[in-house]
Amino acid sequence: MVTVEQMYKDFGVLAEAKDKAGEHEQEYLNFINAVKGGPGEKRLASQFIARFFKHFPSLANQAINALFDLCEDDDVMIRKQAIKDLPTLCKNSAGNVPKIAEALTQLLGCDDTTELSLIQSSLINLMAVCCKGTLQGMFKQILSEDELVRERAIKFLGTKVKVLGEDTIDKEAEEFLVSQCKQVLQDVTKEEFILIMDVLRSQSSMSTVQGRQQLVEIVTEQADLDQSFEAEDTDCVDRLIHCIKQAAPLFSKNVHSKAFVGYICDNVLPVISKLASPDDGVDAQLEMLKLFSEISEFAGDLDKLENRLDNLYKCLISYMPVPPAEENDNLSSSEEEPKFQFSTVECLMLAFHQLGRKLPGFLADEANADRLKDFKLRLQYFARGVQIYIKQLRQALQGKAGEALKTDENKIKVVALKITSNINSLIKDLFHNPPSYKTPIIPSWKPLVCVDRLIHCITLTYFILQAEDTDCVDRLIHCITLTHFILQAEDTDCVDRLIHCITLTYFILQAEDTDCVDRLIHCITLTCFILQAEDTDCVDRLIHCITLTYFILQAEDTDCVDRLIHCITLTYFILQAEDTDCVDRLIHCITLTYFILQAEDTDCVDRLIHCIKQAAPLFSKNVHSKAFVGYICDNVLPVISKLASPDDGVDAQLEMLKLFSEISEFAGDLDKLENRLDNLYKCLISYMPVPPAEENDNLSSSEEEPKFQFSTVECLMLAFHQLGRKLPGFLADEANADRLKDFKLRLQYFARGVQIYIKQLRQALQGKAGEALKTDENKIKVVALKITSNINSLIKDLFHNPPSYKTPIIPSWKPLVKKAPEPKAAETGQKRSTSLDSNGSSAKKYSRKDVTLYSPPGGKFSERAGTYEAGQGRGRGRGRGRGFRGRRY
Repeated sequence: MVTVEQMYKDFGVLAEAKDKAGEHEQEYLNFINAVKGGPGEKRLASQFIARFFKHFPSLANQAINALFDLCEDDDVMIRKQAIKDLPTLCKNSAGNVPKIAEALTQLLGCDDTTELSLIQSSLINLMAVCCKGTLQGMFKQILSEDELVRERAIKFLGTKVKVLGEDTIDKEAEEFLVSQCKQVLQDVTKEEFILIMDVLRSQSSMSTVQGRQQLVEIVTEQADLDQSFEAEDTDCVDRLIHCIKQAAPLFSKNVHSKAFVGYICDNVLPVISKLASPDDGVDAQLEMLKLFSEISEFAGDLDKLENRLDNLYKCLISYMPVPPAEENDNLSSSEEEPKFQFSTVECLMLAFHQLGRKLPGFLADEANADRLKDFKLRLQYFARGVQIYIKQLRQALQGKAGEALKTDENKIKVVALKITSNINSLIKDLFHNPPSYKTPIIPSWKPLVCVDRLIHCITLTYFILQAEDTDCVDRLIHCITLTHFILQAEDTDCVDRLIHCITLTYFILQAEDTDCVDRLIHCITLTCFILQAEDTDCVDRLIHCITLTYFILQAEDTDCVDRLIHCITLTYFILQAEDTDCVDRLIHCITLTYFILQAEDTDCVDRLIHCIKQAAPLFSKNVHSKAFVGYICDNVLPVISKLASPDDGVDAQLEMLKLFSEISEFAGDLDKLENRLDNLYKCLISYMPVPPAEENDNLSSSEEEPKFQFSTVECLMLAFHQLGRKLPGFLADEANADRLKDFKLRLQYFARGVQIYIKQLRQALQGKAGEALKTDENKIKVVALKITSNINSLIKDLFHNPPSYKTPIIPSWKPLVKKAPEPKAAETGQKRSTSLDSNGSSAKKYSRKDVTLYSPPGGKFSERAGTYEAGQGRGRGRGRGRGFRGRRY
């Protein structure tokens, strides 16, 4: 019998032999034989067998079987050690993966939770070695007869495999996984079906239109739509409901629901009142109708449309009685609430609204005049009951907010108000002559998950746009929220409404800030992809809508659309909806599009300028511009005076410096900061001469304007002001005293020239306003005054001891934000004046409390924004008799 001492001695021999360990076969055989020893020998045997496994390929089968024996040991600690060591055997021998994966899958039937967790970890480790081989071993056990192992293996796939990245599950492994899942789906329980569908949906190949269509076909096959529907069979009802739940998130304009919609119209609606509920407390009839109304939007070209629409119509009017003649006038006087099933009618009317637009003649044709007359009688009677109920609900909820609305009673009333409001809107649409099908309706049961994401995204934009305006966020959220709920991609009026709403938002936020548009568009772009990442038509609609918006807001920029579409297109291909780093990747991609700068190469200069223009709106405190800022400091500033202009009339040098000063604010932790700041400083002082000694006192007496390049200095000084605060010692350290002294001389001389020019400009503009300021000459003087005022403020900051970098500066080429004048304080003994509006009446003060946010239910985008959770409904587990096993679910 091999002892622990002997094992350590053999270990020493093999360890010292290193690559020649394979020559000591007997020592390794001792480890294999030790699995029959005591607890200490077994644990050491597991570790040593795994450690030297790669050196003894001829003993591989014996070694693997030895560890399998240890996995079945009575001592749980020995089993755990063997389970942990099994994946090590595959690191240099991927061919063993299927065999070991099968053994580990078989062990999933154990009862110890810690051991079960260790088995799962080992399986994940095996997948990192060879994913396909691991899946081969697992599916061999899943397709076996052991129910417990099958159940746990499928659960493992459903919870662990779907979160693995593409680097683990390669294309070959994914194809194998999909094919095996289809085989398993031939005989599954409800729970297994939901888990397998989760696994399939998580695969990258299933995110395409073709992939989603493939998933819908799988679900359709499981639903047995070629079989008759038995309304009183709970298993049959449960199977259909859960299959529709699995398919619902997959439907879109390109992936149609007509198989399910047609089946429900033909087989379910005629017997809807007889539906058996699979579980206590579940209203199967209402659940089925909710799903039906959701998927009817994507029915496509429905076969036998008139017959199926007739079935739906008959089902709808069975819940909408004709008013009794003798009671025709009593309802309004007594105001009694009609006993209508509002939830059921909402579902059926929503579905009729969706399918009716495909065949308007069903009600509008002359041959159907009697049908329309009867329908309008029912609609009118139902509308009176709805309006009475709405009035009662509003009275009951009036004045309630916050916690008061969270009581069970008030929650029910809020939902009831949504239901009746939807029905009221639908009735108004259908009561047109001919009936209309245009009003977009959000089902009352749809959660408002998307609003939180939208508000969060837009709120971030607000802080970029106007961080000091405390009321801005309420107005912005209110305006964009309204836009989101109004918007329906198929509504022909949606673009006009969206443009109108965003235009208003833009002027509320910052009417003269041209950068506001770019940031807002970028934010809405990201929001749209977050809400509807799988909609392949989303890009076209978004580009069309935002392009129109952009032209309204900034129609004079002829190049903006091309740049915007190019940027959004790149974003679409790079963007992963749940990946917070997508902007960084986009900026990195744009950075790679330009080559090393050659100052005299007009194409190179043009490319860099346009790349920075594309990237500039993306930068923020969290998304840094250091790649561009560092590049400009290293390569552009030293040759800035040589920059070739790509177009006549374009000052490439000034254009580059303006962009540089803008993006320097978001440089983050800039590498080689001192060297790059030195390059910037040298470039700046090259435009700020030292005063000539003999002319030191002549400037003030003659008041001649120094020949300074104010626009260039403004840009460079702004950039230095931004980057200098990251390294205050560049000027303030004792070692840099000479640099500071020289800089202050230059600042002082430049300031004198600036102040003279400011004085001249103010004198020239004094008394001018309105049309007088719109002449070309005066426009130039206004801009010049902005430039020199900025430089003067920056010089004051830098002239502090030590230099300061605190004064906020708005670049002269950026329009200023107009703020309302502060009210003049009342003098002693006088009353404060009341502000009046244009009509002479007191103007109402705008406050946050005055804002009531619009909070209707989610829209079309929210329906496919990842909020659907399979398995929300409840079922009965494994079927019996005519249940799931033995009959496809």
